[in-house]
Amino acid sequence: MFHKEGFKIIRNTIITLLIVNGIAWSLFGESNLIKFITFTSVVCFILILQFFRNPKRVTHVNSNQVISPADGKIVVLEETVEHEYFKDKRIQVSIFMSPFNVHVNRYPISGEVKFTKYHPGNFLVA
Repeated sequence: MFHKEGFKIIRNTIITLLIVNGIAWSLFGESNLIKFITFTSVVCFILILQFFRNPKRVTHVNSNQVISPADGKIVVLEETVEHEYFKDKRIQVSIFMSPFNVHVNRYPISGEVKFTKYHPGNFLVA
């Protein structure tokens, strides 16, 4: 299955690649260039599908465990000061997701969200 946010991009990618391949086919006929363009289009489409996949996961967790909220590699595990809500020291865990990881974040623990804040226009470090 695919993440719902990806359907529009997948649709637009299909339309764009069909148009590009149609124009290339009409201009160049059956040539090696067409084979290259078609191959590149298929690879591009597979990478888009790979990025937006959302596999079903069943995770068995004990009550005293925290599981990773995302696929990827932990790149930072350090103490830092959180200024918006807790206003004291916390442990920061940063996970790098490569294009080959599933780009879906899940709930690592049970609980209730007590604070959210939208930062309009800021492209903050993920």
